[in-house]
Amino acid sequence: MDIHANHIADTFSKSLGAKNMLLHAPVVVDDLEAKQFMMKQKFVNQVTHKMQQANIALVGIGANPEESTMVASYRNELSFEDIEGQAVGDIMYNFIDKNGQKVDCEWNRRNISLDLDEFKKIPLKIGVAGGENKANAILAALSNNLIDVLVTDEITGESLLAHKY
Repeated sequence: MDIHANHIADTFSKSLGAKNMLLHAPVVVDDLEAKQFMMKQKFVNQVTHKMQQANIALVGIGANPEESTMVASYRNELSFEDIEGQAVGDIMYNFIDKNGQKVDCEWNRRNISLDLDEFKKIPLKIGVAGGENKANAILAALSNNLIDVLVTDEITGESLLAHKY
C-alpha cells in the first residue's frame, strides 16, 4: 500500500472528482533569498495562489519536531536550537507553539509553504492526525483556529478529551 502524501492526495482527489495540484519544491531552502526566489517561480506561485482560493483544506498535523521524521531528514543540514522547547508540532511545515502561533525560527522563515495567516483564511480547514504524541500539536492547532474539523483515532480522541484546560 502506497502511503506517500502525493499518492494519498491523488487518490483522495480522484475519489471526490476533484483536481489535485502538487507543490514540487523543497520543504526548506538554504536562505531567505532562496525562499523569495522559489516563491516567485511559476510552478510554486500557481499552487500557493490556488491554495489561497481554496474553500476546503485537508492538512496533516505533525508531531513535536524532536519526534518528526521530516525534521530528522534535515538534522545534519540545519540547526534546530531556535525551536527547542517552543514548537509542539507543525501544520504545512510551519512549526507552531502550544498556543498555535507560528514559532519565530529560521525553519519557518525558510520553508516553502502557504503562510499560516493565509491558511487561516480558508473557510473549512480539516486536520488529520493520530497518535498520542500529536496531542499537544492538535490542541495547539485547535486553540488558534488553525483547524475547524479534526479527523483522528479513538485513542488520540480520548487523550484530547482527558486533557485539562
